[in-house]
Amino acid sequence: MASIIRKPTTVASVKDFNIPSRSGQLAVRLYTPVSKKSAQTLPLPLLVFFHGGGFVVGDLDTHDEPCRLFCHHAHVQVLSIDYRLAPEHPAPAAIEDCLDALKWAHEHALELGADPTKIAVGGDSAGGNISAVVSQLAADKPYAPAAQLLIYPVVDLVNKYSSHAAYGKGLFLHQSDMDNARSAYVESSQLTFSDPRVSPLLGNLAGLPPALLVTAELDTLRDEGEMYAVKMREAGSQCVAHRVEGQGHGFISMTTINRAAFKATRRIAHDFRALLDGKLDR
Repeated sequence: MASIIRKPTTVASVKDFNIPSRSGQLAVRLYTPVSKKSAQTLPLPLLVFFHGGGFVVGDLDTHDEPCRLFCHHAHVQVLSIDYRLAPEHPAPAAIEDCLDALKWAHEHALELGADPTKIAVGGDSAGGNISAVVSQLAADKPYAPAAQLLIYPVVDLVNKYSSHAAYGKGLFLHQSDMDNARSAYVESSQLTFSDPRVSPLLGNLAGLPPALLVTAELDTLRDEGEMYAVKMREAGSQCVAHRVEGQGHGFISMTTINRAAFKATRRIAHDFRALLDGKLDR
């Protein structure tokens, strides 16, 4: 990721610090956008962001540029979380860290300069999975997120989908990558693959916060992500789904070398802010 970033997207400030969790101190990074003359400055909505990487790799640095893009184009604060990774820390370690981070963000919203009524969760791939699981676990809690941003999420570790076979080879994400991640994340844990804490599609989708769910046309995870949108709506939860044509898995990390990926990511940011503001309904 570092090798393809030419000039990072400008934001007003980036601050690294640690927050407490049940597992100890978590490293986080807070992004604040440049103030707009025509817009309200603070408090701003806050996106608690969980990076992708198959539950095994990724950190604050691999997803620095996507966080900057969401911060700038959605005009929100972004709090990126460096949660524990498998196989050293299998499920539900990542879920526990990210749930604790969401709680912390609600408790400290005002000192962050964030609007406590507009704290959302989001992430890509494995981070989308974590966002969906955290939203389910927090649905009836005081710290329930205001919205979800689910970008090409993995949501079902049990069932097979047509896109697994169609796009599981020769692209950025191989099906073998998913199989390895699945094994590292769950097999050494006390959970089963059908546990909603790892397969949120099999969980309770009623009463969830509104979601923007983005899939990529040429992605092995496409069909399960789109099925999640269908199941959310069937359960009575709002979900706006959008398929990005011509792109594969990981495109939000390819924006400096792929103009179409940049335009798609910018649109995601704008749509997500509209969802947060109650202005996205399509």
